[in-house]
Amino acid sequence: MARTKDNLLNKMWRTKSARFNAGQRLRVIHALSIWTTSFLAFYVFCMSLAAIFILYYNLTSDPAQYSQYFSLATLVLSVFLIIVTLLESSKRYLNEADSMLQSGNEIGEIYNLFQSFSEDEKEKKRTEVARQYSKVLKA
Repeated sequence: MARTKDNLLNKMWRTKSARFNAGQRLRVIHALSIWTTSFLAFYVFCMSLAAIFILYYNLTSDPAQYSQYFSLATLVLSVFLIIVTLLESSKRYLNEADSMLQSGNEIGEIYNLFQSFSEDEKEKKRTEVARQYSKVLKA
């Protein structure tokens, strides 16, 4: 109940919750990124196998022509996979998620400390706690 009456406590509670939620979302995005690049790599592998099977088993009237198309498609997909992997790895989802978790924990500590103060202590230490809270937000 005190959280809704005190503006600083309310801001810290919301920010802490938002940081934890953002960290969780970034972990999910990281997992999806890994699955996507893995699926693309598997697709490139399957395309390579298809070209080999076409040549080996003479599945078409002109296996060399189809094999060339598969080879070209495999090459294009391989380059695309490399680009996607580099772009996704540069986003550092896990590092950002850890940063959000750490920030949420620090805000939680400040929140708990401030909440444990008596009303007189809160008024005396409000500026100091607000400064600590701002420092965590900037980090």
